[in-house]
Amino acid sequence: MVHATVDLNDPRAVATASVRDPANASAIGALTDLLWVMHRSRMLHQQGAPGTALVMHLVRRGAMRSCDLASAMNLDQSTVSRHLAHLDSAGLVNRSPDPADGRAQLVAATEAGREHAHRLIATRVREFEQIVGAWPAGDRSDFARLLTRFSEEFADQMQPDA
Repeated sequence: MVHATVDLNDPRAVATASVRDPANASAIGALTDLLWVMHRSRMLHQQGAPGTALVMHLVRRGAMRSCDLASAMNLDQSTVSRHLAHLDSAGLVNRSPDPADGRAQLVAATEAGREHAHRLIATRVREFEQIVGAWPAGDRSDFARLLTRFSEEFADQMQPDA
């Protein structure tokens, strides 16, 4: 529970007040700042970002049923269906019968969808390069090592129980 004197409009203050081990406060505060900046940034608000995230997942993982896509993205089926309809009409995804079950459909990124995803990734790479490009090599190496470790452990923790 967050202490009553914490400014609830300050995500970093809320996060650090919620930390059980004070030794973690600096890292948790920095991560909260990063997530907040990303949330507010144009990265998540341009060119139909929720739909783009679905296309990106399909490019990365391949064709799948929309219910599996919804589960993988932690979204409800109606949200995914709405975005897929828009993406289909924009030519970024297509649907085809599932060979394993003719009653079901698979959704996949089209060539235009893959190109769209690759353009966005290239844009992000250029933006990130501008930030880390001026850092000393050791800082870049440390950042890559720690971010990779965090991402892998976070992904492992977020896996549904088997």
